[in-house]
Amino acid sequence: MKLLVVFFVAVALASTEYTVKTAEDVLAFKEECMKSLEIPEETAEKLGKSEYEDTPLVHKYLACVFEKFGFYTKEDGFDVSLLHKQVDPEVNHENHGEHNELHDKIQKCVDEGKTCAYTVGMCLTKENIKIYEKSEE
Repeated sequence: MKLLVVFFVAVALASTEYTVKTAEDVLAFKEECMKSLEIPEETAEKLGKSEYEDTPLVHKYLACVFEKFGFYTKEDGFDVSLLHKQVDPEVNHENHGEHNELHDKIQKCVDEGKTCAYTVGMCLTKENIKIYEKSEE
């Protein structure tokens, strides 16, 4: 019986469709992570300006935000397919033949950073890969 329950949970998780996150989602993620990590005001101001210092607290903050996106875990690192879906939701990600230059850049960043959210985040920034569209203000 337990095996059957585990099987159905695994099937449900595998069939769960990734939902592309909006700018509003990201703002909520950032706020939640800042509160949970008790980010000091000075650091919060820098993060608000996309200034990411190479400090343990900023590493934890980026890991928290990326986890909330759903394409990263501290244990396993990044899911390149889900990250690519977030960056470019229009591509048919089930057709592995469509791996393009963008996918290659994402893969390079993930390979470079492994499970380090900070390293991957900085690589994505350097490659000018935006993981969400900022809302018009």
